[in-house]
Amino acid sequence: MFEAAPHVLVEEPCNRGTAPAILHALMRLYEMAPSALVALFPSDHYFGNESRFIKYVDSAFDATADSDDAVVLLGAEATGPEQAYGRIEPEVPPSPNIQSLLSVRRFVEKPDARVANELWRGGALWNTLVLIARASTPLRMYILEMPRLYSSFSDVRLALGTMFEAEVLARLYQEFPSSGFSELVLQRYAKRLTVMPMHGVEWCDLGQPTRVMQVVKQMHVPPRWAVAQPRRSAIEQVARVTQSERPGGWRLGYLLESAAVSRGRMVSPIRRIQFIESISWTGRARKLK
Repeated sequence: MFEAAPHVLVEEPCNRGTAPAILHALMRLYEMAPSALVALFPSDHYFGNESRFIKYVDSAFDATADSDDAVVLLGAEATGPEQAYGRIEPEVPPSPNIQSLLSVRRFVEKPDARVANELWRGGALWNTLVLIARASTPLRMYILEMPRLYSSFSDVRLALGTMFEAEVLARLYQEFPSSGFSELVLQRYAKRLTVMPMHGVEWCDLGQPTRVMQVVKQMHVPPRWAVAQPRRSAIEQVARVTQSERPGGWRLGYLLESAAVSRGRMVSPIRRIQFIESISWTGRARKLK
């Protein structure tokens, strides 16, 4: 994070959801390297086996290297009928002994108890929102599914990456309602996507304080923010940090990264360059530094 050059960092003027944040980042990347392979990572997600996770990321890059249209999502094995997580339902159930790309049948966002149980038993995967593709491919998805948002960014394209970018975006973002990339782009494009099931990779979304503390407990290391305020309960501290995050700042993923560093563990590159709403890029685009 700290060694990243300023020209590859993108900060949004305010929170308008993941759809404009990802589009902004993709446009910047496309201007720098139109044919680059890119990856999107939510930084407030936890992956318990980082080395295996990175192998899946590399495999997804390999799967998209020879295609201009391929989009690969990484799906985590569901361990139960969790209602708070989105699902990716593949056309055929994944096999635990075979690494493969599966066509996507549909996305299901936060299902009720009955549907969540059916999806779990049917082999549906948790949607990690990790996506690998050429920069141009998700841009075309925006043109098809969110043409007005794409047009708004296209109108200010000449200002991106210049001294005028922050002021132009501040004005532009006043016009945007909040919108989500998964709901308004991926779900509508589902039939054209593929998913790579990840086996042996523990995953969870750290959007709730209780999940953060579960992961911290598994790591057996009290993070710095918990040690600094011992009188507060752990849950209160996490909630306080979550509520006070600044619009373009790091989220809970950074807190866990600090704990991992203190253990001397290798922290993978996915946590080093982050955008608003916890969207980051890395992978083959690293050569742009």
